[in-house]
Amino acid sequence: MKILLVLAGQTPDPQLFSDEVAEADLSVAVDGGSKVFRKYDQQPDLLIGDLDSSEFPFGAKIRVVHHNEQNSTDLQKTFAYLFQAHSPTQMVLLGATGKRTDHLINNLCICAAIDPKCQITLKNDQDLGNEFTLERLMRITPETDTDFGVKVGDILSIFAVSSYAGLTSSGLKWEINNASSKVGYFSQSNIAISDGLRISVATGCVYLAVYQ
Repeated sequence: MKILLVLAGQTPDPQLFSDEVAEADLSVAVDGGSKVFRKYDQQPDLLIGDLDSSEFPFGAKIRVVHHNEQNSTDLQKTFAYLFQAHSPTQMVLLGATGKRTDHLINNLCICAAIDPKCQITLKNDQDLGNEFTLERLMRITPETDTDFGVKVGDILSIFAVSSYAGLTSSGLKWEINNASSKVGYFSQSNIAISDGLRISVATGCVYLAVYQ
């Protein structure tokens, strides 16, 4: 089951938003992410959070899951509900990046801690002229088999927000061989030299950032 989560960070452009809504089996507004649906005159299937930033009235014809406790973020509340009520195998997050760095880091840490079998991708528009137009942050765990959608010449980086070991690549200009967080390894602005890029990790998780 593919679930789209829309958060209150950087607003996606209309094409990215409409494409992801069309591909999702379930679309979820994470509290303030409801403003994005309202901006594009669409309604999510679910609205989840403490609703302190939501612009949808409770009378709207959408399902509302109201969690008022303040000991977890709206994204944590959303993940807890979705894994209990549904069986997500793939989740795409829009609006999880941009605006505030602390929100981005917290979102990455939260995503790092959920079910390692679920495929997680954060997508973000990039306004960098003709160089890049899209940033994709994909979580890699020992249990996920992700089609990275990387082409020869794509710029990418690999980083982590938690411990990992056994990081290995095949298809990069500067290959990675059994790296781990113990030595503080990261790969920045690497280049794909093969369409069949393979990246694996033995324990923990890392993020692959692809710029296209």
